[in-house]
Amino acid sequence: MLGKEWENTSFAEIGLLHQAPNDNDLEKFQHALTLMSEADNSSDLLIPLISDFLIWFYYQKTPLKWIPFLGHFFNTWQSCSFPPRRYLLAKILSGRISELLKVSPFELAASVTSQDVVEADSLVEENELQAWLEKQELVPSSSNFLNSFWISGGERELTEEEQNSLLQSNTTYTNSDLPASKQLESFISMNLSYSKVFFLHLLQHSDSSFNDKFLLLLANIPVTVSNVEVLLYLLQQEESLAQFDLNGKSFLYHMLVSLHNQVTNTSHLEKQRISTVATLFISKLFEIPSLSEYLSSTLFLDLQAFCIVALPQSAKLFQKVKALKNNP
Repeated sequence: MLGKEWENTSFAEIGLLHQAPNDNDLEKFQHALTLMSEADNSSDLLIPLISDFLIWFYYQKTPLKWIPFLGHFFNTWQSCSFPPRRYLLAKILSGRISELLKVSPFELAASVTSQDVVEADSLVEENELQAWLEKQELVPSSSNFLNSFWISGGERELTEEEQNSLLQSNTTYTNSDLPASKQLESFISMNLSYSKVFFLHLLQHSDSSFNDKFLLLLANIPVTVSNVEVLLYLLQQEESLAQFDLNGKSFLYHMLVSLHNQVTNTSHLEKQRISTVATLFISKLFEIPSLSEYLSSTLFLDLQAFCIVALPQSAKLFQKVKALKNNP
């Protein structure tokens, strides 16, 4: 926990007193997520200053562009309305955070002026960082309404207030609101339960072009238990999605092709995992009458192709598919 007593301690001392985790990447990442959560849930405006600094402190030996939380720093800096925090983030992003090591969070908050912020902002290579983050698929290719939510939701669980603000929004989403593929995966990982409800909301409040591209992203998402859980929920709630036309082929067709490709283009160990999860997913789809009929008739050859490459994990499913085909 971040203590109020640190608010009058220099940033350099805070770094030493906090004792950064060992050089274990997972441990550092988890500590950083905890710090972000504390910052988000604190009513004390100085706590986010300490949190952001400590996240940087954990990764101070890592080149800026390779810090896992660069997207968090960058997006928070762009949207931050609290001058001291924006100033500190600008120093991090411009590689000048060492200039603040001798001051305390309280001193920083008390002394920063709007002109200081403007000058610090001018030293940030915003376009270069934006381009880098886009290339790494850590931010969408354009600034959009959902940008901060995709980024925040990929790093932590969204707060109840954030979740409700999205569900209560009357915005009609367009292509500029699409997430990058890796953001979509991270968002589901951090917000599994909410993703199910939110993605349905998106599909019901978006233009046709957004829906086409968003469904293609979902159809090609990597096979994990969490990801297929979301896909299953969407198809259970909106059975018509299975036959939603995407470039002349149905959503479920694209999904089967993706599953086939993921099974065939991976290592032996990964093939076993993907085959097991994907087979279970398809078996669950057969519990939905309309999808069972669609899979065993229109998509029979595509499903058969998947079952063949996913053997032996798909053996029972394959027998079931052939039986349905022969006895409709």
